[in-house]
Amino acid sequence: MVLTAMVGSCVYYSMNVIWPQQISYLFPGSSTHAGWLACVVGSGVLAGQIVGGGLCQYIPKTRYILIASCLSLLGFSAAMVSVRPGDSAKGTSLMIMACFSVGIIETCSLALAPLACKSEDLGVALGALGSIRSGGASVATAIFSTILDQKLKKLVPEKVTPAALAAGLPSASLTDLYTNLSAGTLAKTPGINAGIIKAVMKADAVAAADSFNYVWYAVIAFAVLAVGASCLTIDYGEYLTDEVARKMHGATVGVKDEVVNEKVMDFDSKNESGREVQTIT
Repeated sequence: MVLTAMVGSCVYYSMNVIWPQQISYLFPGSSTHAGWLACVVGSGVLAGQIVGGGLCQYIPKTRYILIASCLSLLGFSAAMVSVRPGDSAKGTSLMIMACFSVGIIETCSLALAPLACKSEDLGVALGALGSIRSGGASVATAIFSTILDQKLKKLVPEKVTPAALAAGLPSASLTDLYTNLSAGTLAKTPGINAGIIKAVMKADAVAAADSFNYVWYAVIAFAVLAVGASCLTIDYGEYLTDEVARKMHGATVGVKDEVVNEKVMDFDSKNESGREVQTIT
């Protein structure tokens, strides 16, 4: 349960960093358009959490819910590899479904994992679970970001340089081209024109799409780990009862021993008269 929760957090927190970059590279548009697309990570997870709560409540086979949601995450993450420049609708749909799966995983894991522990260990279990989730998410974000940076550094020159030269850019302007490409000021590159800019942007988007594919390969590896972990869980249906365990505080809390003894004697006298006995401990 802890491993599945960790993988869900790895995808959720990492995609808050990676997905906006993918939008910027592959689906150019206004800042409003990019902002709406970026919302699918949080909204997808939230929708999954709501549905996951209902599933855990009414379907006692929680193990199968976890397995199905992990398989769903694996499938939609694998499908993200097929997203190419301009596939805005496809990429957004796949992303929201992957995050929807994460929401179900997180709800089931966070709610059910501590139930097999003793009541006095619930706080420790939740604290450990939260720490492991946060640590795993930090590591995953670093892994995904490093993969993306390394692949962009390698693939962008491989794709952009031939495209720029073929479109007519002087080879002496290549250094300025990459400086301005990073700064978003391609028009300032010496010898550039609208046709070259179009060719460069297209090649840059293709290089970015190929780079993001490697990020999703890493996500797939994490999802496979979640599937394996979910298969090792148990059904928590027997623990999902209407009973609420809590410490009961009676009338003797904070009362001096003399008063308690008087009440015990009073109950004993009532017992002799045939009245109901109440025991104070």
